[in-house]
Amino acid sequence: MRKYEVRQVDAWASCEEGIWEYNETWHLFDFTAKGKNDRKSFKRALNRHGIRLTPKCQTYSPDGTLLEVVERKTQMPLFCAIPLE
Repeated sequence: MRKYEVRQVDAWASCEEGIWEYNETWHLFDFTAKGKNDRKSFKRALNRHGIRLTPKCQTYSPDGTLLEVVERKTQMPLFCAIPLE
């Protein structure tokens, strides 16, 4: 069981590298992932709070702990889930 803090992300892309960097984030809510698939729990938690993801978005874990929702085409981060433990 893991507890996460979900934050909405405002990010900008570095022109030389094409890497997105967080400019500012806003706390939305906390959730607990009870199963083996934390990414699926993250999507469900967003849905329970009225945030509907379109097929243009994908969820992935860049470093194995942090979860991000990004736009598929631009890879711009929209939401992140940060582990609280």
